Amino acid sequence: MTKSLCIIPARSGSKRIKNKNIIKFNKQPIIYWSLIVALKSKCFDKIIVSTDSDKIIRIVNKFRLNIECFKRPKSISRDTTPLFEVVRNYLKNSNKKWKKVCCILPSSPLIDFKDIIITKKKLNKKTKFIFPITNYSYPIERSLIKDKNNYIKFKYKNFSLKNTQSFKENFHDAGQFYWGFSSEFLKYKNIFDSKKVKGYYIPNFKVRDIDTINDLRIAQNIFKSIFN
Repeated sequence: MTKSLCIIPARSGSKRIKNKNIIKFNKQPIIYWSLIVALKSKCFDKIIVSTDSDKIIRIVNKFRLNIECFKRPKSISRDTTPLFEVVRNYLKNSNKKWKKVCCILPSSPLIDFKDIIITKKKLNKKTKFIFPITNYSYPIERSLIKDKNNYIKFKYKNFSLKNTQSFKENFHDAGQFYWGFSSEFLKYKNIFDSKKVKGYYIPNFKVRDIDTINDLRIAQNIFKSIFN
């Protein structure tokens, strides 16, 4: 059984940012930085880009990084396609058996390669999946929502009179990468279907979900402050 595989899922199109996976970021298509961080980690026996796009394949090949592209069907390249489905598709079509798999998102340029190395070492019998998490910057218990008349109210009424110091810390997915055993990716449809999932904390200044042009600009400034 071959040791470790990296899958970077990069479909064409995007609803909020056009061609988000290849938009320019620090003078390169944004997917370039996910490829580089995978290579720098030296964690993988093979790195592949799973895509439905001939354009993305051409861009990846132009980098000359010796990274293989796998053309996946349009049926599993929709914006609603679960990440696990993309991973399973490659594993079922691979002529090799893989022990560990890391799925690195293509529009996550703030990943630190050292985090990939550290989390890989944490996979074991008690930890079948692991991925980066970070804390919310404000207690989610104090969330506000708008009603049908556009008036503001507390989402959770029972927390409205409590002070913030009494709340437990809450976390969210950093949206960067996911390590797991290949057998577990094939077994489950969702990471939380497994009961052996752990989070690896990273500070929230290293996390930025890129869904708008403003997000992109903020991420570029963070990138320059961390890596340049």
